[in-house]
Amino acid sequence: MNFERDINAKINANRQGIIIVERSLSSTNLYAENLIKNGAESGTVVIADSQKDGAGRRGRHFFSPPGVGIYMSYIMLVPKGAQHIELLTSAAGLAVSNAIDEIAGIRTKIKWPNDIMHNEKKLCGILTKLTADTLHNIITHAIIGIGINVNQADGDFPDELKDTASSLRIASGRECDRAALSAKVITELDNILRNIKSKQLIKELCEKSCTIGREVELTTQGKSIRGFALGIDSKGGLIVSSAEKKLVVTAGEVIHCRQKG
Repeated sequence: MNFERDINAKINANRQGIIIVERSLSSTNLYAENLIKNGAESGTVVIADSQKDGAGRRGRHFFSPPGVGIYMSYIMLVPKGAQHIELLTSAAGLAVSNAIDEIAGIRTKIKWPNDIMHNEKKLCGILTKLTADTLHNIITHAIIGIGINVNQADGDFPDELKDTASSLRIASGRECDRAALSAKVITELDNILRNIKSKQLIKELCEKSCTIGREVELTTQGKSIRGFALGIDSKGGLIVSSAEKKLVVTAGEVIHCRQKG
């Protein structure tokens, strides 16, 4: 199978941005950063069959074995005066979740802020990095890094992930076409990032959330907070009611507390 050919065959030939597929990279995000320095256009996508140093949240390594996953970075030009930059990662999460649901035939949920889940296990992580023109003090690009566990079987995950990670194959009971899913993710990202509609986005995020309505433990700005997740605000922050007050958390690590019964 020619992975690059099969992806492009399922993509609108007139879309902006090329799709680059490599057998192995250190990191698709690092590769994308170098492309930006060399003038890559908005909509350029980098996909690797495997990564040696894939980055997860908070400096963790993202498990990226060959032949079974999708490891992708999507480059987006951020226009001057762009609105809703703070919603980029949330928008990307919704795009990926919708693409997975359609191609794999399952119903995924989103654990705030951006983990795609099925039956309380993680299928996909998303990491967004903003690049800036330091001379003019403006944000120029967003690099949206996406890692999806597609065709791993039971027993394929290392010990530190086996209790928390899953794959589309495990969730659906069948192998998934990685090229078809890659193309669908790119198409969904093209559509949702082109014109982020805040109210509609937040509505759909709330409908897909598996965090809202749960007791959670949050680690943010070096502090630990335990509370009840009430909703998502207009900027993508998690609204939490703690013992002391109601607050909005814009970044942090979330643990879902075990549900009673």
